[in-house]
Amino acid sequence: MSSPQGFARGPVARSGAGVLGIYAESSSAPSDGLVFDPDTGEVKSDGWSYAAALVERYALQAQARKSMLEQWYRDGKQGKAHRVTRCRRWLRPRGKGQVPYAEVYRHVDTGRAFFSGTEICASAWACPVCSAKIAERRAEEIRRAVDAWIAEGGICLFVTLTVPHELVDALAPMVQRFRRALQLFRGGRGGKAINDALASIGLVRAMETTWGDEHGFHPHSHEIWFCRPGRVPLDDIIARWQDSAQAAGFQRPHDLYGVRVKVAESSEQAAAALADYLTKLGKELLEDGRPLWGVAEEIAKAHSKRGRFRSMTPFDFLRAQYDPQVSPDQRARFRELFAEYVAAFKGVAQVYWSRGLKARFEVEDRTDEETAEESRESADRLARLDIEEWERLFARRSDHRASLLIIAQNGGADALRSFVDSLPPLLLVIPHDQAAIPSLHPGQ
Repeated sequence: MSSPQGFARGPVARSGAGVLGIYAESSSAPSDGLVFDPDTGEVKSDGWSYAAALVERYALQAQARKSMLEQWYRDGKQGKAHRVTRCRRWLRPRGKGQVPYAEVYRHVDTGRAFFSGTEICASAWACPVCSAKIAERRAEEIRRAVDAWIAEGGICLFVTLTVPHELVDALAPMVQRFRRALQLFRGGRGGKAINDALASIGLVRAMETTWGDEHGFHPHSHEIWFCRPGRVPLDDIIARWQDSAQAAGFQRPHDLYGVRVKVAESSEQAAAALADYLTKLGKELLEDGRPLWGVAEEIAKAHSKRGRFRSMTPFDFLRAQYDPQVSPDQRARFRELFAEYVAAFKGVAQVYWSRGLKARFEVEDRTDEETAEESRESADRLARLDIEEWERLFARRSDHRASLLIIAQNGGADALRSFVDSLPPLLLVIPHDQAAIPSLHPGQ
């Protein structure tokens, strides 16, 4: 399968691995030499592995956009389409009488290039580009809290909570019932008794779902409980979750599978459990399959579990769009499932910290919007792109954004300008399905 237009220009074409040039999870890009900023969790060094991840994210975002536009049309074009359809594609208004434009910056410390002047969706659920930025920051916050607590002599319980489900179960009602079960689980005398027995100071929770062709969507939560050393009342925890799930409308969870607990009492145990936790929190935390904090065995295990249609993440629905072995009907079904997932988790915090825990570990309370927005401090401006130049990135139904960022990172302003000048202008004859779309908003 040849690379779609827009993903095989400039340095992107060198790898030749995968269905999108360097976009492939099995890419053989170099895996050594990455350095991470302790304050942001971002990659500080460059390399083909990061380029591959960048191309993948924009490729997946294109499919997320397609999925949500299709859902918008199915809904009769009520209101506006999901923000991911405009993310890093539409230019922000500059004020009355001002013409919008985009800018390209490059961080002085990390060397990473980014756009400014575009709309950003900041959706940790729907956007592979924004979620990667958000997940990197959230993961670093969690890691620092866990490290600090273990250093104080505390222990961490890594808890997974699941419920029975069937193929016919719609996701949105399950998510609502699951959230109700979590409230019941933590509240009341039973929840307080468990909390007191553990001498817990709080928790961090990440919700997610997978999907399989046999049992459908599988919403569940991964939690980190910050506790004092002592006996873990596992039987009480299991019984409490079973009662809470049942009261919320689920069948009673299994004694063996409803609750899973890992106890981390040392920094080594915490590192292993944390790597597994963060992998579940977001696949996009990985740069070409490598762990952020050096626990390769746990990360590799999580990746090897990915089966064909048996346990897919929502972003796997998007990856399947580029798989030549997936039929057109299956691809369309996966896009519908992705839209169902996005709608079901609307308004749900992807990562939740119990009250006071962020302050306890001096974690800055930043919104997803603030996290997804790139800071122009300590960054050099490489170029300003007017509307016509920005539209060139999307000419002939292409998407050259990832290529442009990679070229900007590696070649600087001159290479960026040469690349933009080499692109054809946006065609004046607009495809019929986009005939009513103003040119300021390419592709929609």
